[in-house]
Amino acid sequence: SSVYLFMELVLFRTIRIWKGDFIMKKEKNNHIINWIALILFVIVMVASVVDIMRKHNIIEKIVANQKDVISQNNYSYHVESYNKNNESETTKSSMSFYKKDKISMQILKNNDNSLIFWYDLGANEQITLVPQNLKASVYKNSSEFFVNQLPPYMIDEENKNIMKIFSIITSDTVNGEKCYKINTSGLITWYSKESGMILKAQNGKKVIDGKEYDCISEFKDWKFNELTDEDVTRPNLTGYEVTNNE
Repeated sequence: SSVYLFMELVLFRTIRIWKGDFIMKKEKNNHIINWIALILFVIVMVASVVDIMRKHNIIEKIVANQKDVISQNNYSYHVESYNKNNESETTKSSMSFYKKDKISMQILKNNDNSLIFWYDLGANEQITLVPQNLKASVYKNSSEFFVNQLPPYMIDEENKNIMKIFSIITSDTVNGEKCYKINTSGLITWYSKESGMILKAQNGKKVIDGKEYDCISEFKDWKFNELTDEDVTRPNLTGYEVTNNE
């Protein structure tokens, strides 16, 4: 019986030692796992801060370039809008915009139809022309809103803060020009790295004849400080049926 008692004590002690070793190893493993989790958390946080700082610098650069362009009061661009999927794209509609000092002009084209808006804030005059019908309307007032309207997709204070936090920014090329591609909650915009102005936008989707298309606009032929007074001169209404409106 003494032998059996001794063997039980040895076995009991051995089990306690094994159990203790298991608990110590488990605690050690948990300690290692906690350290690994902490290190990964720190890495993720640092990477997030670095990414936000990078986006902050990019967005601020774009905004500064845009403000510089707008302050010059002399620029023009051409935009083509269409819907596209993997199989086909729809007919493009286009608009050309010209802005010099207190005068702005828009030329809209869709297939064979066109419409021209000319605004002169200095002369307080607005003219609308329909070239295919040779009809024009003259208004003895000019809206400051239309003369001073900003180009599409300008980044304002509210949008730039959203972009800095929630957007994904990569580099890309549009029509041969280097740009920043910014994806913000599904709205994808491409801004020129040089001028900061919009080059392309993919904004939402549209269903046509049961097929889904991406809505795309391409902004081309940006020109700065190149317009002359002749480029935005009052339209020649010779041959037009003119309606004068006070």
